[in-house]
Amino acid sequence: MDKYSYKAWNSKFEVIKGKIEEEDIGTAKDRLKLQGLTVIDIKKAFDFNEISFSRLKLKDGELANFCGQMGMILNSGLNVLSGLEVLQSQMKEKKLQKIVGIIHANVRRGRSLASAMQDTNAFPKLLCDMVASGELSGNVDEAFINMEAFYEREARIKSKIVTASIYPAMLLVVAIGMITFFNIFVFEELGSLFSDMENLPAATKMLLGFMNFLNGNFAYILLTVTALAFTFIYATRHEKSAYYIDKIKLKMPMLGEFRIQMITARFSRSMALFLKSGVPMLNLMDSLKLLVDNQYVAVKIEEVKNELINGRAISSSLEKQNIFEPIVVQTIRVGEETGRLEESLSNLANIYDKKIEAEVSKLMAIIEPAFTLVIGIFVAVLILAIAMPVMNMTGSFR
Repeated sequence: MDKYSYKAWNSKFEVIKGKIEEEDIGTAKDRLKLQGLTVIDIKKAFDFNEISFSRLKLKDGELANFCGQMGMILNSGLNVLSGLEVLQSQMKEKKLQKIVGIIHANVRRGRSLASAMQDTNAFPKLLCDMVASGELSGNVDEAFINMEAFYEREARIKSKIVTASIYPAMLLVVAIGMITFFNIFVFEELGSLFSDMENLPAATKMLLGFMNFLNGNFAYILLTVTALAFTFIYATRHEKSAYYIDKIKLKMPMLGEFRIQMITARFSRSMALFLKSGVPMLNLMDSLKLLVDNQYVAVKIEEVKNELINGRAISSSLEKQNIFEPIVVQTIRVGEETGRLEESLSNLANIYDKKIEAEVSKLMAIIEPAFTLVIGIFVAVLILAIAMPVMNMTGSFR
């Protein structure tokens, strides 16, 4: 339902202002007339909550929760409308409750469940396509149950990545905090203390030079960093530049291999789900281009799609594009030849899920001591740069 702001006369010809919530503006006017009001002006009200959820995608955990509950409700025998009513009453989060309410209103108007979900802009294309396929085959509940498992895996992997990122982020914040504290409370005193001293140690000269440069050019540094950040963000959203940026990401040491494994797992599992739901291969490829979250790989998948149109097998097309490791192509080829492609893809996804978890543990084992070492060296240099001139000064007094 939508909210509308109105201005109206009552029976005493007093002007009344207020808000009303209805499915459309016509229904809102009719309701006001039944209340004995004469509408002067009515328009859709600004709703911050509606704007916020329409622009923000649901997180994987929220998607898994939505899919799991929808699958369970529909599997119990309830129709879609009744299922959405039950789901809306069960939802504790206001954002999800609002989204389900709008889906329910659109379905009640005659829209399909998939198109009603797509209109909210809160759900990924993959889920909407899977639901649309489930509606055609009459297995919507199964589609939701399959997608619950999919998003639970995605949420688990992303949670591991976030956990691995916390420690380096904390160390970076500590380093920035130390520099800020030193600059505000220590540097001015040190600068005046060491200004008249001759033969300062090299570490002290470097530290004083760095802090002088930072203080003297802070505004320029801030503007440069901000400009570079905005330029990078714009480049990642521009199709041509994103192609080369994403290609470089896949070539990076360690992280590139990890990204390829992520893409392989996501590609395999999504394709298996699509095949299980009976989605046509060409439509499947269009959805996979968005799902891999890499413009370079998306272009390669588009070329694979063109190869399929020309009658080539998917394994041969993937081998020609050289996107994935040879074992992936061989597994898909065996699946095609034996008629068990869906099973082969599911096995691939499970194998690469385990590889991803192992890779995250490996990265954590490397990154944590590496960052600790860097911070340790930074602190040691800082202490030496301050302590050495003081020690020389006290020695000269003796």
